[in-house]
Amino acid sequence: MEMQFLVSLILYPFKFLFLFLLLNEYKNSELRQKLPPGPWKLPVLGNLHQLIGLRSLPHHALKTLAQKYGPIMSIKLGDLQTIVVSSPNIAKKITKTNDVAFADRVDLMIAKIVLYNSSDIASTPYGEYWRQMRKLCVLEFLNHKKVRSFHSLMENEVLRLVDSVRVSEGFPINLTEMILSVECRIICRSTVGRVWKVDQESLLIQIIKEAVSIAGVFNFADVFPSMKFLHCLSAGSKRRLEKMHDKIDCVLEDIIQQHEEKRVSSGSGDQSMEVEDIVDVLLRVSERKDLQVPITRDNIKANIFVSILFHLLFFSYVYQCVSAV
Repeated sequence: MEMQFLVSLILYPFKFLFLFLLLNEYKNSELRQKLPPGPWKLPVLGNLHQLIGLRSLPHHALKTLAQKYGPIMSIKLGDLQTIVVSSPNIAKKITKTNDVAFADRVDLMIAKIVLYNSSDIASTPYGEYWRQMRKLCVLEFLNHKKVRSFHSLMENEVLRLVDSVRVSEGFPINLTEMILSVECRIICRSTVGRVWKVDQESLLIQIIKEAVSIAGVFNFADVFPSMKFLHCLSAGSKRRLEKMHDKIDCVLEDIIQQHEEKRVSSGSGDQSMEVEDIVDVLLRVSERKDLQVPITRDNIKANIFVSILFHLLFFSYVYQCVSAV
């Protein structure tokens, strides 16, 4: 009797798992009929085993699968049903012709914690706030006058680079690192202006590198959002992200306070005597009364950080490719 009870106790979790898998399969049966072709999926894991294997890189694995299942295929990453497109023509239809239908973003833990509940323009859900921020970027940040206003800044930094190379004549130099440093200073100064401090620059770059390293690690909370009992496996990453967020918040709060003091000292926020940086523009626009969605302090911090983050990642990737060639 005791043995039967023990066996039943041991098998109970497996019964629960079987029922869960059966229910999940029933829910997805109708959806699966409408999906493009794709590889066979394992229960719970889906196709994760094909992308995170020890001998395969994810993009290499996707290329191999696309050669077999076509330019548009469906794979499942844990809970997430995913469509993979490897054709330029189909990608154009998704990103341009039907961009509104595919405009939403994946809800990631790193964006929720580090980027103030995904309130930056890159990770915020599609809606009124995103459209407002996109319009702001086009009118305030990407217009010809604004881009031209940073010409002298870029020119000065490039001249500093040339001088550094000239001084190092006869000695070996790492040109890739020197160019990345120049790009970093241009991006940071155009984002936060003259109030940028050296210690803030080094700290923020260190935080960005840490964020990238965490983002590249497999995260149970992102891949299995419905299985709350698995989220404890990502507790270590969550604590690291929360500590990182506190560091970022201190730096960004200090930057915003310095900009506010500068605007007050210049009189009624007048910026006519010097070029407005991104922080100045966000602070000025946040005071407007005609906004459909108010821009909060957290929104400003999230967009400051992500503007620096994406630019640095982009230039880092470009120069890595160049140096590899």
